[in-house]
Amino acid sequence: APSGRRLLLALAVLVLLAAGCWDRVDIERRAIVTAVGVDAVDGPAGRPDDTEPEPGETVRRVRYDVGIEWPFAPAVTMAAGGAEGGGAGKSPPVVVLRTTATTLAEANRQFNTKIYRIPYYGFTQALLIGEETARQGIDPILDFFMRSFEANWRMYVYISKGPAVPLLPTRKALGDLTGIYLARIAKGGVRRNDRTAPVTLIDVKKALVTPGAVLIPRIVSAGSLLKVAGSGVVKEGRLVAWLGETESRAAWMINGDTRGGALVFTAPWDPGQPVTLDIIRVSSRKGVRMEGGRPVFEVRIKVVGGLGEKQGSVDVYHSEHIKKLESALARTVQAQALAVLAKTRALGADAFEFHRLVERRYPAEWRRLKEDWPAAYARTGARVSVQARITNIGNVH
Repeated sequence: APSGRRLLLALAVLVLLAAGCWDRVDIERRAIVTAVGVDAVDGPAGRPDDTEPEPGETVRRVRYDVGIEWPFAPAVTMAAGGAEGGGAGKSPPVVVLRTTATTLAEANRQFNTKIYRIPYYGFTQALLIGEETARQGIDPILDFFMRSFEANWRMYVYISKGPAVPLLPTRKALGDLTGIYLARIAKGGVRRNDRTAPVTLIDVKKALVTPGAVLIPRIVSAGSLLKVAGSGVVKEGRLVAWLGETESRAAWMINGDTRGGALVFTAPWDPGQPVTLDIIRVSSRKGVRMEGGRPVFEVRIKVVGGLGEKQGSVDVYHSEHIKKLESALARTVQAQALAVLAKTRALGADAFEFHRLVERRYPAEWRRLKEDWPAAYARTGARVSVQARITNIGNVH
């Protein structure tokens, strides 16, 4: 029947339309990039220009040394086979490829002059930006990934202390690829590490379009491992200062991002004896008041934890000693928070989204302050109050 033929024709069209993407690329033609490193060519880790200068060229073309890490499937197969690979002295099943280019988009094309596979960033776990490159500006690096329809916007971002690309081929003691290794640290650190907090590509990009600053975790070489602790203060797209590990913990506490780790402070009954608190939970509330024409920020932090270690002979089973410990802990957190607030104000780097509080509560004043918020933030004031509670003291009394 005519109606039946029309139905069959419609079904055939639907099958063709549902067959897949017209511009798809087979998986065997992909280089699944797990980590990317970017350094400035003219920085301390600068590499010589390996591109051929064009006739009549008047501007320097090369700006970046770019490295990508990807697992090489044939090598993985040989390693699993035993005889062909995987033994002592054999090449690891990973490729780290480097090139120099003016932009990351150009570098991405340059890779295809060296390999036949197309770099794919949909599963990229880590972006490592070198210190010198971050000081020059990170926005051009982020732009390439944000414009890509395939890039993983949830990849974790790090700033390396020194060059970034040389960290990619570091063989970790646990045998992971660098990207997977760093992603596992980031995900596990949410609950167990108080000295860093995971920051993704989209987190950084969102922060860069505000008047404030952003803290990006710092990464350093630690022999056969990589250490993630501390953070870089990025203001107006450029690295302006480092926060140490303790300073970073205080910053994460102010933002309420710390949910684990250990905090060491001085025992109230003996200045020579340390006490360690296992952090269970941290929460914070932030407010703002206008005083004398300038914003004064109020931060209230609550810290809950258990006694991880105590040295000395004082028996903390008694409630009066617990109260003394809680008071000492509160003073320590307060002092560290005030110190990091003072440092960021001196830098004019609002890494705590305080500008949003002013905008919401004092819109008229914000219209005046937003013209130069970094300078206005440097003139602000801050108060910090801390409530500390120790919920358990362990098994030994």
